[in-house]
Amino acid sequence: MEIKPEGYTYYEQSGQAFCFIGLRTIPGSNEMRFGTVFLRNFYIGLDYVEQLIMVGVNNGSTIRARASILG
Repeated sequence: MEIKPEGYTYYEQSGQAFCFIGLRTIPGSNEMRFGTVFLRNFYIGLDYVEQLIMVGVNNGSTIRARASILG
């Protein structure tokens, strides 16, 4: 999955000189937590029967993010 910086950063106030990253590590693991900054660009589909997690790009977000299958 490819995400441009605009897909996971945000400004708290318009015009400020720095931005915040909308990702967090989960303590004690090598996993990341994606919040609302990520979800404004992507949607997640869960298939419990097949044990799959599917990711898609929201309409209008293709300038900030791309989803592709690797492997």
